[in-house]
Amino acid sequence: MAALGLVATIAGCTPTLTKPGPTVTPTPVVTLAPGSVVHDGDLTVCMVPGHAPQVMTSGDQLVGTDPDLARAIASRLGLALAITSTTDGQIRQQLDDGKCDVAMSAIRSGDPAAASLGTVPYLQVSQVLLQTKSSSPVAGQNDLCGKSVGVLDGSDEQAAIAGTGSHEGRGLSEACTASGKPAITALAFNSPDSALASVIGGSVVGWLVDSPLAGFEVQQHADQLTRVDGVTMNTDTEVIVIRAGAGQADTINAIGLALAAMEKDGTYQRTLQKYGVQP
Repeated sequence: MAALGLVATIAGCTPTLTKPGPTVTPTPVVTLAPGSVVHDGDLTVCMVPGHAPQVMTSGDQLVGTDPDLARAIASRLGLALAITSTTDGQIRQQLDDGKCDVAMSAIRSGDPAAASLGTVPYLQVSQVLLQTKSSSPVAGQNDLCGKSVGVLDGSDEQAAIAGTGSHEGRGLSEACTASGKPAITALAFNSPDSALASVIGGSVVGWLVDSPLAGFEVQQHADQLTRVDGVTMNTDTEVIVIRAGAGQADTINAIGLALAAMEKDGTYQRTLQKYGVQP
């Protein structure tokens, strides 16, 4: 896997990333058939910046777990990697228009971008609580009742507390009031930096956040933050989405074989650990 060679940035902070070892070009494990969705020698991957630590910006380049994993997948298919930067609202259209072969950008299994298309799962994620090491420890979800909890505005964690969207009828706050306890107050922040400051400043008991970002923040602030083991919920899967086409099945199989090879030789685990993400 190619060395990162860049310093990633997210919302104004400069993270410290574990440096990878020497670059080794792996032997391709599978050759894509001529009829696959990849037709020009490049694996073109659509990604959306702003999903730390999966996809972050460094100057005019994208860095993070997903670019690194995509690069490793491409090399095992004997292909070069081409990354196309897009937006959440345009990623499905880019796939449908053939502007990218696959999309890999913190996309959940139930996301509209993946609807009716082939997918390859590559990362299990969940919602976890971050606290400062000096905070009164939270043992479980019931300890959040009557407390203020930080979330990112518009996030699935915000919906999980309020009981909206896919969490309708099973919100955390609703569970508190149903058992005679005070409701949870969700304080929404517009950036990870703001949410982090609220935790460190003590205005919230903790920050409910998706597990990849939680691991990344703990890595960057190991002296201050800790992950609460008793609050882990709503497990989901992030997937690589393959565009429609006659060779879609061959492409899905090939990417699956590449990922299996990466797990076997440790590339997959090392890539995630570099950004603090638990495999």
